[in-house]
Amino acid sequence: MAAVEKKVKANLDSAAIMVVNDIVGSFGSGTGTYGKGPVQRSKEGEPPYVQTGDLKRSISFDAPSALVRRVGSRMKPGDKDNPNSGKHTYAWYLEMGTAYMGERPYLMPAVRRNRSKVLAMIAKGS
Repeated sequence: MAAVEKKVKANLDSAAIMVVNDIVGSFGSGTGTYGKGPVQRSKEGEPPYVQTGDLKRSISFDAPSALVRRVGSRMKPGDKDNPNSGKHTYAWYLEMGTAYMGERPYLMPAVRRNRSKVLAMIAKGS
């Protein structure tokens, strides 16, 4: 049983890495340099363009339990004691959109694109 559990954990890790790589690979590249002039932004509904690279570098996964893997951004939420900081990071706002900006989803599309591969990796161990 220990060997099966070890294989399942390894497969979950492999599946999470595959989704992380898909997310990172989906980011576009805008023109211009952030902070030094105009930058090109992605269109609504498309993954975000890389401006500083912070979001792209923050994409990873963790294992809160033996059979669970969470993929997402490691960016920390704003300071709850500072009312001007907000409770989310721009990673969340890009994925979900706001009243002023359309969504630039990058997490859920990658999960959808890889769903059958992930299920196969877990079920068949390949």
